[in-house]
Amino acid sequence: EHGKGASRKHRDATEEEKADYKTQTDPSEKKGRKKLVRTDPFAKAKKMAQVQNVERERIRTEKVEDQKQTEQKLEKRKKVARKHVQRTRRGQPVMKNLITDLLDKLQKEAKENSCDTA
Repeated sequence: EHGKGASRKHRDATEEEKADYKTQTDPSEKKGRKKLVRTDPFAKAKKMAQVQNVERERIRTEKVEDQKQTEQKLEKRKKVARKHVQRTRRGQPVMKNLITDLLDKLQKEAKENSCDTA
């Protein structure tokens, strides 16, 4: 196979030459100084950035939770207001809605008082 075309000047290394080259360049057998392990110059900055990212994420999740709670409270308040605004044909407020709301408030208050004393 050697000597054909332009590749005739390039010959394949024999197995012995390959083995010799491998033993010469084997990193486990090199002798000399150990390579110094460099410290990362940005290690402190990276750590600070990671801490800040965690803090930002925590604040963002808290904001989302607060926003959800605020929306739920607003929706509940609107429902109660709609019930209180309802009127009969004669223009009087619907007593059923007002009384059930007052009853719910009293039951909630009684429950809180019983929990505090227990």
